Amino acid sequence: MAGYTHYFDTESNLLPYLGAGAGVGIVETPQGGSGTYFAWDVKGGVKIKTASSVSVNINAYLQSMSAAVGESYYWTYWYGPVAVDDYVSTFQFGLGAVLSFNFKK
Repeated sequence: MAGYTHYFDTESNLLPYLGAGAGVGIVETPQGGSGTYFAWDVKGGVKIKTASSVSVNINAYLQSMSAAVGESYYWTYWYGPVAVDDYVSTFQFGLGAVLSFNFKK
């Protein structure tokens, strides 16, 4: 997944950030099937800088993936039966904390 993160400079040890990404999600089912589908994510948090090159990130994120799962058929007055693709989306929300290393000091 390709993404971008923007850090807001606050002239302090706290750096709030927002980010987003898009890419491909891979799903494998217990029955042995697999597929690749469109996926995206958004994130936000705060990076807490310390006196050393190690910092702490506290974050929240939302990830999603969408997939075509079949077709539904509708009857129209002029065209008769029409097939329309059905889609399903999954969403995952998380909270976390990460120790990170600052290469630029």
